[in-house]
Amino acid sequence: MLWSYTPEYPEAEDKRSKIVYQYDLDGLLLATFGSAREASKHLGIGLSSITRCCRGECKQTSGYKFSYL
Repeated sequence: MLWSYTPEYPEAEDKRSKIVYQYDLDGLLLATFGSAREASKHLGIGLSSITRCCRGECKQTSGYKFSYL
């Protein structure tokens, strides 16, 4: 057998994640995130709150609107 080590692996793209759009309460687009988890970490808002808004279960959270579009 021959073993080898490759220190750099290409990052696998998570096909489950969806792009999340952040809006103010007037509907103005403020930011775009690669996933709800990324938006949660960046904004300090709970992940479940963001995903509920994206699914339409609530209208806004923490003064922002979110959608998957």
